[in-house]
Amino acid sequence: MDCGIIAKKSVEFSVGEQIKYLRRGLAIDDYVSKDIQGDGNESEKIENINSLEKIAGKFKSVEDFLEYINNISIKKKPAITL
Repeated sequence: MDCGIIAKKSVEFSVGEQIKYLRRGLAIDDYVSKDIQGDGNESEKIENINSLEKIAGKFKSVEDFLEYINNISIKKKPAITL
């Protein structure tokens, strides 16, 4: 996989499209599926990656996507009361 192509794609394509490119180029779906065949978790894990790709498709920059993810995780943390 050519890292120069990834750098070019990061400017031209959404974060979701970049994830799709990496999934295909690195055969991530095959890797995720290889050790879990038959236990029922394969489709759930692939669905999680699909969801990540879909959500990430709404963002043009990795920075914006990471900020969105960070905001979600902050909102889900319970308030600590002393």
